[in-house]
Amino acid sequence: MRFSSQFTRGASSSAAFVATIVQAGCGGGGPTQPVAATPEMIAFTFYGEPIEFSRIAVIGSDGTGFRQLTNSSSSNDASPAWSPDRSRIAFTSNRDGDFEVYVMNADGTEAVRLTASEGNDTAPAWSPDGTQIAFTSQRDGNPEVYVMNADGSNQRRLTTDPDYDGRPRWSPDVRRIAFGWYDLTIGSAQSSAVYVMNADGSDRRKLAAPGPVAGGGEWSPDGSRLAVSLLDAGDYDLAILPLDGTPATVITSGPDSDFSPAWSPDGTRLVFRRTGLPSGRLHTANADGSNVRLLPTPAGLLFDPAWR
Repeated sequence: MRFSSQFTRGASSSAAFVATIVQAGCGGGGPTQPVAATPEMIAFTFYGEPIEFSRIAVIGSDGTGFRQLTNSSSSNDASPAWSPDRSRIAFTSNRDGDFEVYVMNADGTEAVRLTASEGNDTAPAWSPDGTQIAFTSQRDGNPEVYVMNADGSNQRRLTTDPDYDGRPRWSPDVRRIAFGWYDLTIGSAQSSAVYVMNADGSDRRKLAAPGPVAGGGEWSPDGSRLAVSLLDAGDYDLAILPLDGTPATVITSGPDSDFSPAWSPDGTRLVFRRTGLPSGRLHTANADGSNVRLLPTPAGLLFDPAWR
């Protein structure tokens, strides 16, 4: 996948199976019955084969339970983002013309449109307290970071920049937003970076990184670091970028590029998109880059993983 598509689309070893067996007593002191456990879920953008239109799909973090949540034959759905309680998914779709932000139930039902601008609205991100959604919008000409209430009201612009500002991600304490920056006049991967600002758009600052960063960053659950896709030795590798100014640590390497990292809820693992063969598939790894495994999804192109 080319570098530029990382911005226009937004645009993350088997994960640990998180399960709790609930013991339910039966009358008269009979045997207890286990209740089926449910793995954590990973939502993603899915282009099946033959490639036509993109859909939103989910799979369990243990590799089971793949299913498509949307299945349009005439439009694209992309960039899923879980609500904090896992009951809903925000996403972007051009089902009504240009790309707008929608919200649907976690089973794919009852999609509701939240934005209605003349420019594309993409890459939604739910705030950890569930009250707001940040997103990228081109309604004012070039991509900027916007935020709105979770019901679509009070839409407001946070960045004002002649270049690309997009793919916003909330800090766990809801006080800051990380986002990707890209110099549109240069049009080169060498011009990309990740920024952090306050949730009201103030105090914007560029984070020091040893190379260009594609698509912004993903906050760790404890808020101490960002997982990023860093240009390193000719390809993009995953790196961990601390917020305290200490050097970044590159955690993957190889001939293929790794994009779109997303943390597991407990911060011990990452899911990401790896280029190469099979093309555009999702992989998981430990947070230090070890134990990389292919997530067993159907053949096709996969983007924008979100783990919840």
